[in-house]
Amino acid sequence: MNSIKKSLTTRFREDNKFFSSKKKKLTKRIAKELLDKGWCRVTGLYTPKKPQLYDEVIRLDDSGGKYVSFKMEFDR
Repeated sequence: MNSIKKSLTTRFREDNKFFSSKKKKLTKRIAKELLDKGWCRVTGLYTPKKPQLYDEVIRLDDSGGKYVSFKMEFDR
């Protein structure tokens, strides 16, 4: 498992397009939770469709490729 975490951390970037589009930085806390639990609750994400902030759960979606991707889950 440590080798998987090590390879994933090299693919995490602070200027990740997913997080920058939401006007949020990929912090160490978020990266650690994504690696440990596979998901993280993030608050204060921005949506350009309605200029407002929202909260959601982000799940790590690693297909084993060069880059990692993320999935969003909204509270209902």
